[in-house]
Amino acid sequence: MARAATPLPLTPEQRRILEAWRDAPQTPRQVAFRARLILLASAGVSSRGVARALRTTLVTVLFWRRRFHEGGLTALTATAPGRGPRRRITTRKIRQIVQATLHTRPPEGQRWTIQSLARAQGVGPATVQRIWDLYGLKPRLAGRLQGVQGADREVVGLYLNPPDKMLVLAWDSVPHRLTRQQSQDWGFTAEGKPTGLTGWWRALQEVERTVVGDSRKRAREQGFLSFLRRLERRFPGAWPLHVIVDREGTHTQAYARAWLERRRRFRLHPTPAGGSWLNWVGMWLGELSRVRGRSLRGLGALEEALRIYLVGNPAQPQPFAWAGAGPKVLS
Repeated sequence: MARAATPLPLTPEQRRILEAWRDAPQTPRQVAFRARLILLASAGVSSRGVARALRTTLVTVLFWRRRFHEGGLTALTATAPGRGPRRRITTRKIRQIVQATLHTRPPEGQRWTIQSLARAQGVGPATVQRIWDLYGLKPRLAGRLQGVQGADREVVGLYLNPPDKMLVLAWDSVPHRLTRQQSQDWGFTAEGKPTGLTGWWRALQEVERTVVGDSRKRAREQGFLSFLRRLERRFPGAWPLHVIVDREGTHTQAYARAWLERRRRFRLHPTPAGGSWLNWVGMWLGELSRVRGRSLRGLGALEEALRIYLVGNPAQPQPFAWAGAGPKVLS
């Protein structure tokens, strides 16, 4: 005849609390399971019998009997070391790590390493490595656009479907003069066009005056996101795409903001108050050409596309959408 199991001893207070945990609907499922296990063990049911009753393993029953014996009720609600949900890094901390990688230097060297940045930011080396991989950051490739090896700063897209107007640029960081986003139009000649950009500028002026936006609101909204998805596919990676937009347009709608929020590589730069989108575009391209020391290569292809559009759409000017030739443009 099998020997009866020794009941697990409980105080009246422990039993009362365990029964409350077992019966309360708001008790976490895991805690209620452990309470039933301990109550069965206290009633003299063998460990194998408890395992059969709760449809679990003998190892699990023995584990929680031991935890209760060593730590009491507290042990039933505590999470064992190494178990439970992993700690999640916040968006703010990710942004701090990315900004530190791009814009700061370690005190003891020229470039950040995974270990030095992890120590400075108070995170593990694996966290830094995952963030660098996610954003395509390679500090050892100093002086080159982070995220695409051999990539160059370039204009990659133009979309005109009034009121939606946007110029898209692949650029690692925004020059300081542009971050101020002054409302006055600076950097323009007396004739009202940006200095040094007159070739493509005249074509863009004419297309902006000519193009007629789609009158169907839903079609216009779909076209806006469709163009951004096209750029996303054509220029894969995590490096930033700066979108120079007018103040009004689809990008102000809630669903468009939600889409852009999930794709942080798209950085929107609306026209400053009191300024025009065309002058804002000229301001950006003039300043970026000055920083780079020469005109952007993509402007030649863009000018050609604008002139083809003007020749081919004299009677029914449809929305204009141009995307660069992909990574070749940036090589």
